[in-house]
Amino acid sequence: MDHLKPIVNYYTDEYGYIRLKLKELLDAYAEKGMNIRIFTEGSILRFAEYFKDYPKGTLTFHIEQDDPFAFREALPNVAIMGGM
Repeated sequence: MDHLKPIVNYYTDEYGYIRLKLKELLDAYAEKGMNIRIFTEGSILRFAEYFKDYPKGTLTFHIEQDDPFAFREALPNVAIMGGM
């Protein structure tokens, strides 16, 4: 992430910039009523709090390593593909 430091030097969290931009993109798609499919490599469950505010039917996650039951408990508003 060192190559992004000149762009994001005003953020304290090195991942904050990416989440901010992803949130702006997801908000724009959700506003248009689109369904967004997100493929995750590795575990995404630690970021569950960032996706709790989206209406049901907006986000579909294709999870790779997360437990689908724990994922459903953390995010009851999203659809789950894979991980079964």
